[in-house]
Amino acid sequence: MAMAQHMPHIKYLFTPLIQDVYAVYNNVGYNCFIAAGIYVVIGLVSFVQVRLNKRNDYLVR
Repeated sequence: MAMAQHMPHIKYLFTPLIQDVYAVYNNVGYNCFIAAGIYVVIGLVSFVQVRLNKRNDYLVR
């Protein structure tokens, strides 16, 4: 019975820790979307460069 009386205090002790974990989790999620966007932009630039290089014939004489 003594442990049941102390359980609400434990909840209040860990609440700031849980909020910090959620904040870090959200920050990592934003960083993931930023990295995915950079990969898409680099992929599009690479695709355009390949298409432009295939269109022009470069002959070494």
